[in-house]
Amino acid sequence: PIIKSEILNIYRQAENLEFVLKILDDKTHFKMREDMISDKNEYFEKAIVHVGGKYEYFQNSELKLKHGDIFGEEMSILLDKEKYSNWNILKEKKMILGYPCFKAESEYKSFDKNGNEIEIEVFAWFTPQIPISGGPLDFGGLPGLILEAGKKDQRIIFTARNIEFNPDFSVV
Repeated sequence: PIIKSEILNIYRQAENLEFVLKILDDKTHFKMREDMISDKNEYFEKAIVHVGGKYEYFQNSELKLKHGDIFGEEMSILLDKEKYSNWNILKEKKMILGYPCFKAESEYKSFDKNGNEIEIEVFAWFTPQIPISGGPLDFGGLPGLILEAGKKDQRIIFTARNIEFNPDFSVV
């Protein structure tokens, strides 16, 4: 019961986290909103770690990077560009922010805490009306912007709440 309560508190805090996905041509930059200030609540901090919020994600047509504090040092890690290359686009449709979206599923190989290889199943809802292959974290590889995505076995789902088109944006 204690562990279950801890996990529920982390999930509750994760619901309050907000991220920004910036896009320019084929470049995307995904990170937690800079004005999200921690009140030093231990569950807030754990939620940030749990959803990958302590990192920034960059990708373009050539590469994917994860940048942040890794083992106490600021560094960038080159991510697998082919991780989401085998999407299965389904017939399911729904509207997100006024855009018609199609569901897609995929899986990739990872490792559990004991070093055993496991398959991670993921899903995404994308809209071909915004022809940009990007989304939250390092999601990509679909013929349209991913407006909702997550892992099938987890409760954390990234969902777009707003889309702004700004011609003055530049990727740093």
